[in-house]
Amino acid sequence: MASEETRAARSRVAERFIGRPGVTGVGIGAKVVNGQPTGQVAVTVFVQEKLPAAELSAEEVIPADVDGVATDVVVLRDFQLVDEPLGAVYKDENVDEGRHRPIEGGIALKGAVNGAGAGSIGCILLHKEDPAKVYALTCHHVIAHVAEEKLDRFGLEVTGRKILAEPVKGVTKVGQPDLETRSTCCKGIFGTHADGEEVPEWDAAVVELDPGIEYRNDIRGLSVPGEDSVAVAGEAPMPTEAQLADHSYLVRKRGMRTGLTGGRIVAAHCDIVFARRADESPESPERFSAKDVVIVAPHPNPQVPAGEHPHFLLGGDSGSVTVDTANRVLGLNFMRCSGGSIRPPDPNLPVDTYFGVIFPLCTILKRFDDRGLKLKLGTAAQPGQTHTVPGRPTVASQIDEERITVVVPEPAEEVPAVTSAPANADQLAADLARSARGRELLDFWRAHSRELRRLVNSDRRVAAAWHRSGASAVYQVLLRGLETDTLRIPSTVDGKPLDVCLDKLLAALRLSASEELRADLDRMRELLPDLAGLTRSQIIAALSGVPATSRH
Repeated sequence: MASEETRAARSRVAERFIGRPGVTGVGIGAKVVNGQPTGQVAVTVFVQEKLPAAELSAEEVIPADVDGVATDVVVLRDFQLVDEPLGAVYKDENVDEGRHRPIEGGIALKGAVNGAGAGSIGCILLHKEDPAKVYALTCHHVIAHVAEEKLDRFGLEVTGRKILAEPVKGVTKVGQPDLETRSTCCKGIFGTHADGEEVPEWDAAVVELDPGIEYRNDIRGLSVPGEDSVAVAGEAPMPTEAQLADHSYLVRKRGMRTGLTGGRIVAAHCDIVFARRADESPESPERFSAKDVVIVAPHPNPQVPAGEHPHFLLGGDSGSVTVDTANRVLGLNFMRCSGGSIRPPDPNLPVDTYFGVIFPLCTILKRFDDRGLKLKLGTAAQPGQTHTVPGRPTVASQIDEERITVVVPEPAEEVPAVTSAPANADQLAADLARSARGRELLDFWRAHSRELRRLVNSDRRVAAAWHRSGASAVYQVLLRGLETDTLRIPSTVDGKPLDVCLDKLLAALRLSASEELRADLDRMRELLPDLAGLTRSQIIAALSGVPATSRH
């Protein structure tokens, strides 16, 4: 932590210079000479551009020291939140579009708010007093709908923000995004927005995981080379003056947009200048984009393509967390900014780099505590330890090589006749309609879908068979395949052929089904070819070549 003397000097510099044209913030960092930290702590003044003293008035010149504490000037500008807006399509190989279970840090999430972007889960938080409550940490702006516009503030072009739609506590569902289609809803829902807000002092939200959801106190893909998860070991300490003075505090993060990146802390206890929100009066007091934040510079990377920037954060990484070399969480990543290279210019490196801006985890936890939500960091001694949120029964099945856990729902009195179809369901229906057998399957579903849903949701015998046979897990796998257009029928369920699973379910359905459904179930069972292990195209081909009265 910085000493009282250094903090006092920082406050005096901030009071004098924040609000002046060209100044973008003030913090505590290192005295840098010729691109290298000298080991001397300094009050760091961030500016839009470095200008010769001759072009500045006496009041604009930053003194060499304040009360014996050195000062340093660093270019830092273009502050932008790093959620991924709708309509943006990133094709980089390191974008993680996958749906991952159990829930852990480093994976994608999206709130069911029209216009909201996509971002990352940072880590798991646990309720201090109620073991049945488990939360995923992210940024508030990730699950809200925020509009942006360029404004002129303090002589700078900065981004004004207006929140058009807020997530509703206890109501707004949160799941994973469909990054290919940019739909306005979320898929794979795993929880509900519980609390949070976006103000200068913090930008955070927590999603309460649904009962029965599996989670790990890990961060996905955080180990080198970034393929394996690591266990969260605890809360990282804030950098000391010595670490700030020589840039020796090394960190890394894993976000859904840019994957694993590394860097070093170059400043802490920073106040950053930002615009008023677009809906605020010009007469309202000036705002900060953030108070008491940490700035991280990315490690130089000679492999960055020409014309692009080395980066620690980019759009889609909001909500991820920065950890130290001991896998302890330092803070929540919410914003990036561009600045001049920390080290001397290298002809192989771009001039600018994208820095990360972080709210310390201690700030986040205190803010939630002040609001009555008492949280602590979820930690683990080793990665891979799976937990289940208590409150609802679950059934786990081994589908081929994948373990699938399905939450057993509460019995429903009414099953809606119309439900939202998964992505690519229309295309599958069109493919099936090309063959006579496929059209018979479609007609069967249209005739009996309401009764089938009622039996699975409300009939105790059928519901038990649905879950215990592994059929519900197979269904979850098929839905995922439809959404990503990678449909493949599983071959085995809990080590047994798929036919065994189907026969157990059909036996239960026959006992409770109407006479019409029972007759059609028997007919469909004879009509279907062996679908185990088949892809979408193979299913269509099999249905086209199988006689209506035979089954292979």
